[in-house]
Amino acid sequence: MTNKTTKSALLTSSISLLLCFAMLLGTTFAWFTDSATSKGNKIVAGNLDVELLMHDGTGYKNISNSTSPIFGEGSIAQNNNAQTLWEPGKTQVAYLAIENAGNLDLKYTVGLNVENKKNDLYKVMKYAIVPDAKPDSAPVTAWTSGNSVVVGTQSVSGEVTLKKGETHYFALAVHMDEDANNDYQNGQVNFDLTVLAAQINSESDSFGTSYDMYAEYDNGEQGDDIAVGTASDLMTALSNLSNGQSVTLTQDIDLTGANWDVTSPWQGSGTDVVFDGAGHKITGLTTNGLKGGLFGRYATNGNVTIKNLKLENVKLTGTDEDGQSAGGALIGWYESHGGILTIENVEVNGVDIKGFKYIGGLIGYINPDYKVNITNCSVNGTAVTSTYNESGNYKGHIGGLVGYYGNGTVTNCKVSNLAVKRDGTAAQLVTSSNRAGALFGTATEKCTVASATVSNVTVDGAAASSDNVFGPNASAASVSKANITIN
Repeated sequence: MTNKTTKSALLTSSISLLLCFAMLLGTTFAWFTDSATSKGNKIVAGNLDVELLMHDGTGYKNISNSTSPIFGEGSIAQNNNAQTLWEPGKTQVAYLAIENAGNLDLKYTVGLNVENKKNDLYKVMKYAIVPDAKPDSAPVTAWTSGNSVVVGTQSVSGEVTLKKGETHYFALAVHMDEDANNDYQNGQVNFDLTVLAAQINSESDSFGTSYDMYAEYDNGEQGDDIAVGTASDLMTALSNLSNGQSVTLTQDIDLTGANWDVTSPWQGSGTDVVFDGAGHKITGLTTNGLKGGLFGRYATNGNVTIKNLKLENVKLTGTDEDGQSAGGALIGWYESHGGILTIENVEVNGVDIKGFKYIGGLIGYINPDYKVNITNCSVNGTAVTSTYNESGNYKGHIGGLVGYYGNGTVTNCKVSNLAVKRDGTAAQLVTSSNRAGALFGTATEKCTVASATVSNVTVDGAAASSDNVFGPNASAASVSKANITIN
């Protein structure tokens, strides 16, 4: 043993097994076809040696680093001539095992992460973890009862001890309710099974057997880097980052059906924080309230970068009760206490935002005291709609990219196929209160546009032009429009 301190004695491993069941409901009882996939099972074991096994019909095989799906096209199940059609009342079973192939005793827990992909199909699904189940000695022959599936993460095992050389066998069974109907046609739900392991205090050295008694589970963190693959992990990461940390998405995340509520992520987080989407997408973001968006009302104490992210099918509905309500697909309301926010390569496709005082396809409000630089970002599709009423006039700040842009530079950004509008009567939409613009509702003298493109955008029903690319009566005259291309 080389590490003797309490913290350095932690030896962890995490196993991720993605079980995806994509089910298409038809008009006959051959309703569902299966396309469940495991997305590259991985073992990160340090000095622990933990292996994930699956029965393929002839015996248990190590699938720790497999890229083959569990069920569906090209899967182990299909190669074993297993049935992959789904219908109401159908139960599908995967026989799995966790083997401790190393020379250290460990403890582990199993969690089930559920991602709602489409049409709330999870509502008619149940799951069961069956201990000691094997196809040749304790097979799962019929569905009896199980637990209802909920979106997010739920523990399914408690803490289990696995001594060196031992193997624990179990089955994951997923069942579709017998009374499922056509409301779930074309539905899809993903199941992600995660095993977290840590060394237990059974090994002996010159300090006895208690040197590793405080070993904790690895929850996906690697030093200052936090890996995020589920909605619950994302919520936790956005609320708890500190100096020098970064969060990276490891897969797409579907938030459909969940009312996303983040009030002040990274409050007091310090400096040099990075959120990297790694090219993945977050789908179905939905909020209702004063501060809408993936980051909600966002405050930080230092330099932060958000990059390489896609947001799809965003629907935000706000209120204006405090006069400070703000909604944007990425951030509703941004403020800082030192430092610069840099946003790079963020793509928004399909956005419907309404009801806030400050509305932007990307960001609702940016305080003029805090700099936000936006580069290579785009907003494409649908509408941003202001209903903010002040003394009978519609005075909301509403823009295709940013509602109120107080400070920073925009470079190589694009807004396309979008309706920017104030939803009021002709009498309410007076010219003197027009703060609606194809790019920004309001842009202060601290803003610069290095390059931007506006394509197929309307403002209050009129085609975008140099007259309405910023809100005519809310934008600083000193902000140049020379570098904005309008198609």
